[in-house]
Amino acid sequence: MDKEISNFDVGDRVLSFVSHRSLFKISEDEILAKIPKEVSSESASTSYLYHLGYQGVLACDLKAGSNLLVIGLGCLGLTTIKMSTIAGCNVFGVSDYELASDNGSKMGARQIFQRDELLESLESANNNIFDCVIVATNHWNDVSLALQACNQRGKIGFLGFPGRNKELPTFNPVSYTHLTLPTILLV
Repeated sequence: MDKEISNFDVGDRVLSFVSHRSLFKISEDEILAKIPKEVSSESASTSYLYHLGYQGVLACDLKAGSNLLVIGLGCLGLTTIKMSTIAGCNVFGVSDYELASDNGSKMGARQIFQRDELLESLESANNNIFDCVIVATNHWNDVSLALQACNQRGKIGFLGFPGRNKELPTFNPVSYTHLTLPTILLV
């Protein structure tokens, strides 16, 4: 070791923002917290996902009162709903799964749409009503849905990798009818 470590012992579990690695080297000042023994690894691992949700709030420059749509309500989508709600956003979600929809409501979403239901709402509203859409899935159809739901000059953030482990789409997922495109951000 380069220097003596004073606050940690071998076997301690720690929280850092080094992601997706089982082994890595960081300095002691890069460790955010020591995870208490009574906290399960499963619970502790969501801390990073909450940070990603918070990063979505910051990167999309969400303000209190912003209308946000989160597409995909797995762990990442749910933590994004929670962090956006804390930031004062009017948060809505999209999921075709009942359990995910229930969890999205518990995290603070005002309404959860199924995909078909959202498309019908957008058609009847005759405009795109969301200031920001955050996509937390890898489905190409959700890229198109985000473009349809986001208003002009809105923002679309991607927490994940559109198309990851998916076949190439048979349609153009970014075909768009607005005169002014939303800003697209990889969060």
